[in-house]
Amino acid sequence: MRARIIYCLILVVSLSITYIFNSDASRELFLLVLVLPIISLLYTLSAHAFLTVAFLSPFIKVERGNRFNFQLLVSNNSFLIFPFVEFIAISDEGVKTLVKNGVRASLDSKEKVRISFPCEAVSRGMHSIHIKKIYVVDFLGIFKIPLSLKDIKECKVLIMPKLIRRTFNINPKSNSFDQMNQKTKADINEYTKTQGNDAGGELRGFQQGDSLRKIHWKLYAKTNNWLVRTGEDITLGKHMIALNPVINTTNSTMKNNTKTITEGEETLIECFLSVADNIFSKGNPLKLWLYDKENTRWNFFKITSIHDISALQELLAEYLFIDSHNNTNSKLLQGISTDKNSIANNISVMEGYFDGKIMLDGKVV
Repeated sequence: MRARIIYCLILVVSLSITYIFNSDASRELFLLVLVLPIISLLYTLSAHAFLTVAFLSPFIKVERGNRFNFQLLVSNNSFLIFPFVEFIAISDEGVKTLVKNGVRASLDSKEKVRISFPCEAVSRGMHSIHIKKIYVVDFLGIFKIPLSLKDIKECKVLIMPKLIRRTFNINPKSNSFDQMNQKTKADINEYTKTQGNDAGGELRGFQQGDSLRKIHWKLYAKTNNWLVRTGEDITLGKHMIALNPVINTTNSTMKNNTKTITEGEETLIECFLSVADNIFSKGNPLKLWLYDKENTRWNFFKITSIHDISALQELLAEYLFIDSHNNTNSKLLQGISTDKNSIANNISVMEGYFDGKIMLDGKVV
């Protein structure tokens, strides 16, 4: 638009000069200004047939909330020069393109150029990015000639839940007070008799990943044992976790708030992934139960290596919850069973609430 306005001003000025001076030079100048856009248009029409465009990578994996670039490979197969090629991309709601007015690039003869579009991963799942329009712009910037999009495929983007390396204090096999030897128990009991409640409630042995601030230093000086308070711990007595596929209702006014439901699901998925990673990073194998909404059954997933964490992250990218505002069927959890024990005895349950609270075995994560 700006180039067209400038050209119109130049055309008016050249016409005024021709009218005032009425000389051969002024007429030739006006004729040149008048013909130049036509020459530029014809050149661009002959050149744009030699342009090819393709996605550099047809598939991208990225964590939710991160920014990324998808790239186009633009090739000029002729000896002509492209002053400008303009690209406009669109995507579905799960991906946000950070360039509103498109991206431009210029190509020399027989040149290949990579064009990058900055984007932001908004929500989990498989999403797609399309090239909406491609224009070849002439030298003067007056004309935009659309390019055929028949051979240009879409780019698929898998947005995975964010893996947050949180410092959860989750201990599948905690060394509780009852498991300590008799001498240590006697020393602790003697200390608490003399010091009152200073011992600080339930105690267990120090484990890798525990905060040093939780160590009971007075008891260490007395018993020579590294002991920590369990007041803020999430202690699991088993190595199995089930993800409740229903977000629990705590506030009836939030039931039909789709945005709140989505945020609760995203938070629950990311917390579930982070807890699994935290437990595995401490050297503990882990078994997970995930509900398959499409086939209405529970699926078993075992974490034994770092590759399993990556596979779980990809699996959770397209995990579907049961409609939380329509279904609050807690009996689904009773469908999980093992060879000997039921879920109540063998599996910890992680569940989310509309208010954003995440619970694991009845304790806030």
